[in-house]
Amino acid sequence: MKFGYILNWKETMSIDYSLHRIIEGLLFISDVPLSSDELAKTVGVADFEVQSILNDLCETYAPGRHGFYLRAIAGGYQFYVGAEIADYMQAFFSLKQPQLSQAALETAAIVAYREPVTRADIEGVRGVSSDGPIRSLLERGLLEERGRKEAPGRPILYGTTGLFLRTFGLDCLEDLPPLPETCAAADETLQEE
Repeated sequence: MKFGYILNWKETMSIDYSLHRIIEGLLFISDVPLSSDELAKTVGVADFEVQSILNDLCETYAPGRHGFYLRAIAGGYQFYVGAEIADYMQAFFSLKQPQLSQAALETAAIVAYREPVTRADIEGVRGVSSDGPIRSLLERGLLEERGRKEAPGRPILYGTTGLFLRTFGLDCLEDLPPLPETCAAADETLQEE
């Protein structure tokens, strides 16, 4: 969800809205993380003012204080529902999110740790065809094409998306847990090939 600029937020403030409440409301209605820069441009104030408000909101909506919390994720800020409410939400909506297959999870992990990668790179690690898992992850918006490799046949390079980060609760790929030593050694060997 993208927002247009509020032409004169001071007029809006004069009708009993504070900048704090405006930012809180924008975060509440957004289905994607909003950066402090994006919020600052939207409401027409300096980034440092918005960052101060975001820090306050993160404290106000800290995990465990309400049914939802605000967190920094994927380069922005977004509200999340507390884990203790998940069962109630599932009962309320009577929906079950389709789960990723084991093959899709393996493929996503390979891409996350080694991106950008080609289909051949993924299949070299998995040892089996990965067309289906790659297609599934692309359709769900968890992977994206990142160009083509400068190699014979110019294979497509794949990488993770902002939705991938949000889905797996990461702010950035550096937040991934380190690979076990045996996996890291195997990964280094594959990268040398």
